[in-house]
Amino acid sequence: MNTDPPQHMASSPNFSQPLASAAPEAQPSTYAAIVQKYSRFYLVRLCTVGPLIVLHIVGAIILLLAFMNDVQSYSNSKYSDDLFYSLEYLMVFVTAAILFIYLLYPFCHIFGWKSVKNNLHPVRVCIINIFGFIFSLLGIIFYILPTLDNINSTLPTGAAGEVLILVLVFAVPIAELVFSGIFIKHSLWMIRNKH
Repeated sequence: MNTDPPQHMASSPNFSQPLASAAPEAQPSTYAAIVQKYSRFYLVRLCTVGPLIVLHIVGAIILLLAFMNDVQSYSNSKYSDDLFYSLEYLMVFVTAAILFIYLLYPFCHIFGWKSVKNNLHPVRVCIINIFGFIFSLLGIIFYILPTLDNINSTLPTGAAGEVLILVLVFAVPIAELVFSGIFIKHSLWMIRNKH
């Protein structure tokens, strides 16, 4: 007597196997999409804030040179020679420090963009953006103090140039504050999901 099961009952299709194999594929796809999204977002950051940084570099140099010219013009009547040279050296030092910070910006964030793009060095990305957040916050405070002193004489006059300068001055630290916060959060995500 043939005790073998009928041919149609010999094997039943295993529907759980394709589902089990398809589930892991969704996670890498989503992961890659998130990495690509933030890589593009970092590139937008460089392309928008970068030109404003260049304007800040030019503006800082012009303002400091103008201040040094004023000091030189009145040095004979209001300042001793020692004080004049001290102020001159101080302005040179301040200019060099500001230029160093501004020039450091593109190098740090180009490295940050490449790290986000390749999903590497999340701790360094976090540190870069923490410093960016701190400097942006200090920049807002630094810019807002003299603005509050001059707000009554600047805005009511309707001087479009002065208002535009205020917008450009505050655009960099505010934009960097927002971007830095976003990428601090993303770097923590990179650390948690590091492959």
